[in-house]
Amino acid sequence: RYWQEELQGSPELTTFPADRPRRLRHDFKGDALRLQLPSGLYDRLTAFCRSHNVTLFNLMLTALSELLRRYSGQDDANLGVGIASRRFKETEALIGMVINNVVIRTQADRKQSVMDALQTTSKKLVRASKNQDIPFDRVVEATGVNRALGHNPLFQVLISIHDAPFPEERLPGLEGRLKLGINNGSAKFDMVLTLIPVASEIIGTQSDEKGLTIVWEYSTALYDERTVRGLYDQYCRFLENMATSPGVAVSSIPLALGEDERQAQSLANDTSREWTDRRFVDEYVREYASRFPDKTAVEFGKSSLSYFELDRRVQLLAARLAQLSTRGDRLIGVSVSRSLDLLVSVLAIHRSGHAYVPLDPEYPAQRLRWIAEHSGIPVVLSDDAGCEGRFGPDLECIALNEIDWSTSPEDDLPPMDRNDADLAYVIYTSGSTGQPKGVAVEHRALNNLLHSVAERPGLASDDRLLAVTTLSFDISALELFLPLMAGATLVIASCEEVIDGRLLGRRIAQSGVTVMQGTPSTWQLLLESGWSSEAGLTCLCGGEPLSRDLANRLLAANCGLWNMYGPTETTIWSSTGRVGSDGTTISVGHPIANTTMCVLDNELRPVPRNVRGQLCIGGAGLARGYHRDPEQTAKRFIELPGYGPGRFYMTGDSARMLSDGSFEVTGRLDDQVKVRGHRIE
Repeated sequence: RYWQEELQGSPELTTFPADRPRRLRHDFKGDALRLQLPSGLYDRLTAFCRSHNVTLFNLMLTALSELLRRYSGQDDANLGVGIASRRFKETEALIGMVINNVVIRTQADRKQSVMDALQTTSKKLVRASKNQDIPFDRVVEATGVNRALGHNPLFQVLISIHDAPFPEERLPGLEGRLKLGINNGSAKFDMVLTLIPVASEIIGTQSDEKGLTIVWEYSTALYDERTVRGLYDQYCRFLENMATSPGVAVSSIPLALGEDERQAQSLANDTSREWTDRRFVDEYVREYASRFPDKTAVEFGKSSLSYFELDRRVQLLAARLAQLSTRGDRLIGVSVSRSLDLLVSVLAIHRSGHAYVPLDPEYPAQRLRWIAEHSGIPVVLSDDAGCEGRFGPDLECIALNEIDWSTSPEDDLPPMDRNDADLAYVIYTSGSTGQPKGVAVEHRALNNLLHSVAERPGLASDDRLLAVTTLSFDISALELFLPLMAGATLVIASCEEVIDGRLLGRRIAQSGVTVMQGTPSTWQLLLESGWSSEAGLTCLCGGEPLSRDLANRLLAANCGLWNMYGPTETTIWSSTGRVGSDGTTISVGHPIANTTMCVLDNELRPVPRNVRGQLCIGGAGLARGYHRDPEQTAKRFIELPGYGPGRFYMTGDSARMLSDGSFEVTGRLDDQVKVRGHRIE
């Protein structure tokens, strides 16, 4: 009854983040490190324990429990403790292994001081000791926990202390020697910490030296030695902080970064690049229209435009837009179906010195009117001549189907003072408040993203990129602009093709597409239609978590797979990484050019590798902020002490930096979810 009540609702899996995904079946292969606690630290810990009337094991257990919660990101954690099971007179002289394992459940209390935490642990140890006689397998049965072949039930990390006295008698002619840390190449659990306080390793010798040996056993299927040594270093620093600050809240003790951690984080964010070419995308179009006018710039269905024809249409529409008396942010709405005109519209808006606001024709009318009103757009481009009044009573509507594209455009537009600090677009997305928020992105942020992705994963002039994303989703900007900046060909999929896997696969084959970007939902749709990439398509995947199962299916379909990550507020993608079939954790890769990514705790302090926290992003990709919402802008775009000048965006995503310097995003810190990349509150 005690164990049923104590462990009711406790987590089934609580462990330190691994370097590799957990296998379906635990192979029990392992390694062990024999670590000697620094003598100075050992003296301080033992002095602390004497002065506060606590045991050394209690202190070590409490510190490990707190680290386990910090690293796992769980406020509720189970830790195994090996117990001697010799509390009866009948078992004292019994030869053999009678050790049993008990579970110590700890739950975070952010106001609890170090001393309070030690007292709580002491009480739990006493209660567990009183109920130690139930074999562990009976406890598992009584709690009804789900069994799995990949991990131990109820706990995955165990700590024990071997403090039994060793006999000092010698046999005639023999010398006894105590051997610590024998490594038999196995691991019973994910990790086992065995604490061995010893006066000397040689039995029978007199020595004033005292210390604590930690034999740290670990599963080699999950962890690298470097990770374990990093955990040990953090363990020592945390114990030191606990012993020197007994009155502070345990939750306020930082996970201090050692020199190796600081170097690793600095190296991961060594992304500085200087782009010498800072032109707008429409200026690239004009250049290519002069250099190779007949090359196809964009295709839609059976229609296409060469670079010369595209530039001509952009110039014609831009001349008309330049005459508009827009003020302030110079915003123009775009409510155009997937077509050649969609591309012409956004390029013409940029060439005329404006920024675009997407108004997806498929969105509900109420939402479109709200966006139009909040953004303050005076004009909407539409492919529907009857759009007057749809977005508001005072908006001017320019119907693209009424424009005569055969007329000659003006060679020169009115003088405009364009620079890369101007807005490129304002895209509305539901934020943490549940109301749509307009993310205002400048040209310099967009250009940094385009240049970076053009290098890695890369796009060449002979590539053909398929655009499948609605303009109201920010990743559409990469699809529309990246091919034109590289002098490649853009293929725009129709509305019917983007929702039908068979039609989409047919479009990829017929158009000779070499690169496609999509959410995992889109790739799933394509795979379920039976599609396979014969030519070796480069697949850019982002907007939702990429599962290992989907990644393996895409790799098996002959795709070159890249995982992309980034919030709208940091301009489409902030990191990218190549995904292999080696079974390692799927990360979101490394930061793109001129981008800084850091993981912080609740107090906005940096945390070590493998510790979960909130992912914050800074650098050239940051948006200007939320359009007409200074309060939310100030709340989410902040300066971080210790990271120099410049703002960082608080993503609200839970993440950790992996041992190789890449990042893994593990979920949300709030109630937000995503469906096909779109935020839902």
